[in-house]
Amino acid sequence: MEVSKIQLSANESELILNKDWILTKHRITAKVYQVLGAVAAEMQTASQRYGKITGTTIWQNAPKISKGEQYEQLPYMVLDYPRVFSKQDVFAVRNFFWWGNYFSTTLHLKGSYAATYAAAIAANKTISENLFIATGNNEFNFNIEKEYACSLGYNWPSEEALKTMPFIKFTIVCPLQEWNHAVTKLADNTALLLQLLG
Repeated sequence: MEVSKIQLSANESELILNKDWILTKHRITAKVYQVLGAVAAEMQTASQRYGKITGTTIWQNAPKISKGEQYEQLPYMVLDYPRVFSKQDVFAVRNFFWWGNYFSTTLHLKGSYAATYAAAIAANKTISENLFIATGNNEFNFNIEKEYACSLGYNWPSEEALKTMPFIKFTIVCPLQEWNHAVTKLADNTALLLQLLG
């Protein structure tokens, strides 16, 4: 590449001279970690209640919070709890912060867990403008604008349909404008998704 082509735009030049924006990002990231940590603590407290629906095994792995910078080129942070991942079987609830977009809470079932809960999910039809159903083949897609359908106006899947899907994923979105209530919203959304199971 020619050195003459490695130039910064006016906006980029301004940003590399400004420490405040990156320090602000670090502070926000620390607060996202606190939000997800508080959600994890709430779910650990509630695990006995939901263990009656799910069994206690899925709650044995400790909550895991991870982060990255490049989910569709934007920073993100993830809480997985409860979480069971293997090649064939998945039972996970993922609370996901995606910079510039939203918080989301996703119930992800695959393999034996999908088969176990298909009948209950089919029977527990839930309609909301914020509830989305994965319709594609990429089980690690968390962008609701791709391969998702809103439950409003969507035919709720039957037990038979659920059993033929390669995985089952339901996602509830929480706008970032609701930051001040994020812990409660994410814990409530986790509870709502777990209630689909029984």
